[in-house]
Amino acid sequence: MYLCKLTAIAALSLCATQAVAATYTFNVQVVESIDTPENGFVLPAVGTIGTISFLLDATALDADGDPTTGVGLPTPLNPAYAGASAAIGGLTASLDSSSTTIFGFDQRARFSNGDFSSISVSLPAGDCVSLGCTFAGNFSVYGPPGSGTPASFADVDAFLNNPLSTVMFSFNGTATGQYASFRAESVSLAPIPLPASGILLIGALTGAAMLRKKRRIT
Repeated sequence: MYLCKLTAIAALSLCATQAVAATYTFNVQVVESIDTPENGFVLPAVGTIGTISFLLDATALDADGDPTTGVGLPTPLNPAYAGASAAIGGLTASLDSSSTTIFGFDQRARFSNGDFSSISVSLPAGDCVSLGCTFAGNFSVYGPPGSGTPASFADVDAFLNNPLSTVMFSFNGTATGQYASFRAESVSLAPIPLPASGILLIGALTGAAMLRKKRRIT
């Protein structure tokens, strides 16, 4: 009985100390789209809205005790702790979970596939493999001005949590033997405008409330 209790306590402690990777999702808009629709390769048009998501468990990565694992080192990270993906107008892309790395630059953290940043892209209009796509690209999060170069995964996490940070997903290369390029960046979605009838309704309800209040006073 005592041994069972110890086992249960140990299991609970292990669960409590295991870090959980957080997912950060940002709204983005396509700002560059160069494709070859005449050859069957069609990218989402400029202005298309989508999302970019980052997966990061900074606590687990910073505390793994491995000197070869860190920001700016090419050693692939545990796929349960780091990754990035995009879903934009039918286009989907994600980092190869077996080779995700994070590099630090001035005011920027780049999530990429190893040293060469090769990116695989899926499109509803055609099989990218059959179209001969060869793309290099990455997912980046930019901290606000003056944020410096991230030196730890906690620094990258701070970028992802900062409301002033921006993100970008981009790639370029060839498809159907011709140059192609794509870039999507952070966008703040405008609030949905209220129709004129809705404004009139709010005005009417406000007026009715004021009239009831006046009657109670008199």
